[in-house]
Amino acid sequence: MTSLEGHYRRLLRWYPRHHRAVHEEEMLAVLMADAVPSQRRPGMADVVDLVRGGLRVRWNHAVGAPSAPHWRQAVNVAAILGPLMLITIETARVASGVVYAMTWRWDPMGLSALWWNLGRSLVFAIPYALIAALALSGMGRKAAAGFAWTWAVLYVWLVASPESDVGPVPRAPRVAPFYIDAGAVELLVFVLTSPPTWIAILVTLAPSPASARLRPAVVASWMAAGVATLVLSNLDWPVVDDLAMHIILTLAFLLAAAGAAPRSGTGRRTALILFALLLFAGNLMQALMALIAMLFAAVVIRAAGRA
Repeated sequence: MTSLEGHYRRLLRWYPRHHRAVHEEEMLAVLMADAVPSQRRPGMADVVDLVRGGLRVRWNHAVGAPSAPHWRQAVNVAAILGPLMLITIETARVASGVVYAMTWRWDPMGLSALWWNLGRSLVFAIPYALIAALALSGMGRKAAAGFAWTWAVLYVWLVASPESDVGPVPRAPRVAPFYIDAGAVELLVFVLTSPPTWIAILVTLAPSPASARLRPAVVASWMAAGVATLVLSNLDWPVVDDLAMHIILTLAFLLAAAGAAPRSGTGRRTALILFALLLFAGNLMQALMALIAMLFAAVVIRAAGRA
């Protein structure tokens, strides 16, 4: 293989693997035939054309017609995992309350806060459990979607109304639904970005959530890892400053993603949808830590399956 051919093969890596398996040799033959005898490196025009062509093919594969089956199945999976992920966050909130109550030796104030958090988390977690159960059951997607939208409306009232004992939650504007003290735009943004709204949209768009192939043991391990990490993130770490924590989180996320990145097109798209949901689920740094733990759990589960 000549040096020019090697350069062209490296440029052809901009194209997806499945595309190269069919067209690489043909494209390489055309490129080599057009090259002058003494040429050692690709011309700038060839470089631009190959990079642009590779990106165009990858984009079409990611969001074009060929990717439609992957996106449909990804929405099916996310419609189930999304509610379970929010249940994970509520479970971690209760577990954190137990840890704090133990730290304060179960004093009345700590117990009062624990019971309040438990009641609040039950109010928020039970609807998500029902949505997931309806989506997986034979009752059909319409029942799940109808309940999801009902919960989305109730959620906005619970967290936005000053009369509610459940709200406000992080990121919720302190406004009543019909007395918009903070402005209509702020309330609209909150409604559109609230987790129940995202869940309702996912369940509505999912063609067949019951077709999602999820192993209960794997999902349970995934949720347990998220709960444990969220509880740890609620503890005080005086030896780690904010900058160091951001660096640690970034490196951990990259390492975990490299080890647990789904190999299927459906898996990658599901991860993208769930990450978008995490952005609006509350504390972003805590959510990122939970996502890292879930990715590491996927690495361990995959390694155990291969052993």
